[in-house]
Amino acid sequence: MSPIDERGNLFGLVNVVDAAVVILAVALVVASLAFLLQPEPEPEPTEPDLVATSATLDLGTQPSYLVEEIEVGDSYSPAENSELTISEIYVTPQDEAVRVILDVNLSGPESGGVLDYAGAPPRVGRSLDIQTIAYQVSGEIRGVDDPSQPTTTKVLVADRVSTGTAESIQAGDKYILGGRTVATVESITTSATNDTGHSHILVGLSLSTWLDNGTAHFGGRVIRRNASVLFRTDEYEFTGQVRRVGTTEPRRNIEHGRSRSDFETSLCLSQARFDWE
Repeated sequence: MSPIDERGNLFGLVNVVDAAVVILAVALVVASLAFLLQPEPEPEPTEPDLVATSATLDLGTQPSYLVEEIEVGDSYSPAENSELTISEIYVTPQDEAVRVILDVNLSGPESGGVLDYAGAPPRVGRSLDIQTIAYQVSGEIRGVDDPSQPTTTKVLVADRVSTGTAESIQAGDKYILGGRTVATVESITTSATNDTGHSHILVGLSLSTWLDNGTAHFGGRVIRRNASVLFRTDEYEFTGQVRRVGTTEPRRNIEHGRSRSDFETSLCLSQARFDWE
């Protein structure tokens, strides 16, 4: 016996079309309830707001072979969302070693209105590490948000050296330290002394200096009149006394019909006097 009779009723009770409509409606209600009752999706984690600042990092003295590996652009991430990037490199001679000072950019999440770099604010005196594939160093923060940019300072220095050393000095000679030029000879003036085998020299130098509170430093010293400046190449070295800052040339005033530079070269150099101020 067929479950659908000649009138289209299911088991003689319900019309087949009506039954289909009811089943479809029930299915839609069930589907709607399932959609409405499903749990809310977990919110996507939001990235923390990152802030940045600059700092001056003093690495102290380092071996030359290590200094040669340090490059601008090197970066290190000690913790998630914290990163250090080297923006400037300054090297200078100090006690027969190489002193290194870096300007770095620090970034990290903001915490309490200040930068949180690897768990703490970057304060003066705090020690920071830098690790790359090529090297690992540690330095102390000397300044924050006010980086001390390397600059060039011109000086005129005086010294008494052997005649052989005096003859070796040429304009263009460079003092290379840790793979970087830290000083260049711009001018050289020599004069014989009463001591055979020695000469007085006046050497104009361009120094790669580091500004600290507006004062130029080189070789661990403030560059000013009477400061000592070491210059070294593979062939010679000397330590000159600064006589002028801001220029590499002697004064050129007219005196007795001759230029002061000529007059002082012949007179002051022969007397080992370099005080021309």
